Amino acid sequence: MEFLAWLENLGFSQWVANSTSLWAYPSILTLHTIGMGLLVGTIAVVDLRILGIAPVLPLASMERFLPVMWLGFWMNALSGTTLFIAGATRHAANPFFYIKMTCIALGLVNIQLLRRQVFRNPTRVETERVPMKDRILASTSAVISAFRKMRPLPVCTLVAVTNNLIGERAMRSKSMLSSRMERNGLMPRGLRS
Repeated sequence: MEFLAWLENLGFSQWVANSTSLWAYPSILTLHTIGMGLLVGTIAVVDLRILGIAPVLPLASMERFLPVMWLGFWMNALSGTTLFIAGATRHAANPFFYIKMTCIALGLVNIQLLRRQVFRNPTRVETERVPMKDRILASTSAVISAFRKMRPLPVCTLVAVTNNLIGERAMRSKSMLSSRMERNGLMPRGLRS
């Protein structure tokens, strides 16, 4: 726990957690969300194809999605690590964090198995009925992705809202953002003061 407190007290961690800059927490969280979309989106497309949706699409061509999936994974790994160190002691005490990490590890194993089993011989999958073991792998991948993404969302949303919008620092950020948006003509008409 001492190491986690040390991580949390680093200058960079403090900047991410406490800065009113849009380049701090909001940008890192946005990158994390984009990475999650790339990762889960590409996995979902491949899983659904293996499960028989859109059989006219050649499965072999979907292997080209894997680099996009890995880009999303590494975006999540880097941004997630940054978000973790900004609140290391809090995250380490949260049991849902360990569930999420377990799902990520299982998802990585599942992707490697899918790649070896399905993309090793995609013509077999395209000309014949998809073997049951490949469909089970795709189903498992979809469930892991969904569980990882849908982890207690209401609880996480409530914590995020409480930590970031109710606190005084967040209110200053919000008013600074509103001022910047209004100054640059980006504020919607109904919200202008």
